[in-house]
Amino acid sequence: IISGGWKLIHNVEPPPDVLEFELYDHAADPINVTNLADEHPDKVKALTDELARWRQAAEAAKLASDAELAAQASPEELERLRALGYL
Repeated sequence: IISGGWKLIHNVEPPPDVLEFELYDHAADPINVTNLADEHPDKVKALTDELARWRQAAEAAKLASDAELAAQASPEELERLRALGYL
């Protein structure tokens, strides 16, 4: 996430040699050379919270899967979709 001039990278499943969070001054360090996470834990926390809110909103807006939608469709709707080549 990039916000307020900062870039936070959340490595959800980091390998052993990679930190979970990386923080960069996006304007001064656009190629992510100097990780500032240890020096700015308040920024890491604020951006982590912002990222969590974004993920929650994205999850809430996510469409149902094709399997879920097909389970809700009537036999007639499924037949029309097959006739159109969607199934």
